Amino acid sequence: MVTLSAPFFRSDRFAGVATVDIQLDTLQTQLAMKEIEHGEWMIVNGEGAFVSAPTPELILSETLYTIAERAGRTAELNPLADRITSGERGTGRIVSMRTGEPLLIVFTPIPSTGWAFVVGVPESVIMGPVYARLQQRTAILTGAIALMLLLVFIVSYWITRPVEKLSSAVQRLGEGDLTANVPDIRSRDELGQLARAFNHMVEQLKQHIDALTQATRAREAVESELRVAREIQTSLLPTTFPPFPHRPEFDLHATNAAARSVAGDFFDFFFVNENRLALVIADVSGKGIPAALLMAVTRTLIRNLAASIECPGRILTEANRLLAEDNRRSMFVTLFLGFYDVRTGAITYANAGHPLPFKISTDRAVTEVGEPTGLVLAVMDNETYSEATMQLDAGESIVLFTDGVHEAATPGGELYGLERLQQHLQRHADLDPERLCQATVEELNVYQKDRSQDDITLLVLRRNQ
Repeated sequence: MVTLSAPFFRSDRFAGVATVDIQLDTLQTQLAMKEIEHGEWMIVNGEGAFVSAPTPELILSETLYTIAERAGRTAELNPLADRITSGERGTGRIVSMRTGEPLLIVFTPIPSTGWAFVVGVPESVIMGPVYARLQQRTAILTGAIALMLLLVFIVSYWITRPVEKLSSAVQRLGEGDLTANVPDIRSRDELGQLARAFNHMVEQLKQHIDALTQATRAREAVESELRVAREIQTSLLPTTFPPFPHRPEFDLHATNAAARSVAGDFFDFFFVNENRLALVIADVSGKGIPAALLMAVTRTLIRNLAASIECPGRILTEANRLLAEDNRRSMFVTLFLGFYDVRTGAITYANAGHPLPFKISTDRAVTEVGEPTGLVLAVMDNETYSEATMQLDAGESIVLFTDGVHEAATPGGELYGLERLQQHLQRHADLDPERLCQATVEELNVYQKDRSQDDITLLVLRRNQ
């Protein structure tokens, strides 16, 4: 039995208590007559205890919380039980403990008692009509789409047949088949025009490839000849270092890096007698094969003349006359020729417009030495060249170079310059000639970002005693 009690008053004074008693089995019997199709109902009090339920054994003996705990589903069911017992009106979704199917729970409070009325209905009962309607609409939509796709396929096949032919021809061409074309072109529309243009393009491509093949063969032949020319040119330059290991009086090293396959710069050194070493460094105007040919001729002239003439000035005077006689291309040569006396360290030289060398002293001071003694070679056949002398003391070095060193430039056009070269030589003054040449070439390559525009040639001589 459940009892509802309420006080009543007269003239604001307590007059008594009115009570209503309801037997739960009577309530259960009356509610059982109100069947809910496909669903179950129950009434729970504020503590979650069952006041009325489809299963009489649950009434006042179980609560929503004890059932959840016994089923091991407190995390899922207790929050829903809290909502029901708090007087909230709403819905929830759980899985049935008996059938395992989803249930939709609808609950609302009974204000006069503090209880709640709860109904559980299978989700399939509520959503069944919705799903049926969706299936029906889906079937209709699927049929319409299938019919539409069939029509699209038929129309697209009729439209795309020429495109497929064109695509096949393009694929064959991409695989290297130069016989690919689009056959049976009858239409006058844009696709027909495109197919004709493709066939014309393939024909032009074949002609272009034939011409390119011939040009490539010709270029490879020229490159092969240039490689041979560079090998021949390299063979004209001294390649054995140290060149005179039996002469401890000095150390000598030189290097030549060509901007192209062949170079216009060259260096040379050789003994004209037992104690006099000829030092030669030169730069031919221009680049490539013409400069290389003039370089070879100049080197040969200097060597031949040095065999019979002991004065650098007279050697350059005669070499200039011979070079200027047939210089129809107006090319010229800057050249430094010095005779180094290994006993005294004196260098008797003639300078035909070549950059002045640097001397590295024992105190690491780097100074420009010497002076031009005449114009560049091969310009005026009557030019004469004088001589001058410079001195190397023990431990001092002389650095000869071509303009490709100090005129090296960044990609932006900023020149390396003589001042940077002088500072570089000061930083590396303690290096031997070989390592000094290597360090200088590496410095210039970094400065130019390996984009050399001119030949780089260095010759370094250090007096040891």
